[in-house]
Amino acid sequence: MCHNDLAPWNLIIGERWVFIDWDAAAPSTRLWDLAYAAQSFTLNDPSHSPHAAARNLAAFVDGYSADKATRTALPAEMGRRAAAMHALLEDAASAGREPWASMHVNGHGAHWAAATRVVKAHQDAWRNAMAN
Repeated sequence: MCHNDLAPWNLIIGERWVFIDWDAAAPSTRLWDLAYAAQSFTLNDPSHSPHAAARNLAAFVDGYSADKATRTALPAEMGRRAAAMHALLEDAASAGREPWASMHVNGHGAHWAAATRVVKAHQDAWRNAMAN
């Protein structure tokens, strides 16, 4: 069972750290869930330099204690996961499915399109950062 939306906007930080917004929880793979979390916590601002984002990604993955196979597979999976989020928003906007249609109109569609481009464009930087 995976959360499928592990992101800073779903993390409450206080005396205890708690993830909220479990409405998307469903069977999935650890890699798919990690790809979204890694992308949303470390690569979510397309205006950040790829070098700085790569350092943040490496720290995140180190904290997860990811094995070599996960580190190797993660860059491509992050690209697929970001693209899937963009596709969800695009499809929902076309069909008028809420709350994603409104989110698309309010800038989330453009954000995820840019995030997908950045994540896919710098696969080598992510791979190199996680290999060290």
